[in-house]
Amino acid sequence: MSHYSNTLFPKGIVPNAQTVYHVGWESLPLTCPTPEMSLWNSHPQVYIPLHETGKYSCIYCGTTYILDDPAPGEPMPEFANTELEKSYFYRLEQIRSSTD
Repeated sequence: MSHYSNTLFPKGIVPNAQTVYHVGWESLPLTCPTPEMSLWNSHPQVYIPLHETGKYSCIYCGTTYILDDPAPGEPMPEFANTELEKSYFYRLEQIRSSTD
């Protein structure tokens, strides 16, 4: 538990206090720190290529981001680029083949 109060961090998310975040495909592309963090400038903003491996740690703060698997049958999120879309379909195929 953090010793910081919400008066110091009005958005409620203390930067670098949580070490693991689970994120969905709809959150991609992802950066660290995220815009939701109250001190978004706690270190330089870096792109997190989470779609490549499903798990990635920030080179500055060590925060680990884990990409949750897409649920079969759920509508596909709208992606900012085709690389993310291809990764999404590749991951769906991996999930389908592991359940067969």
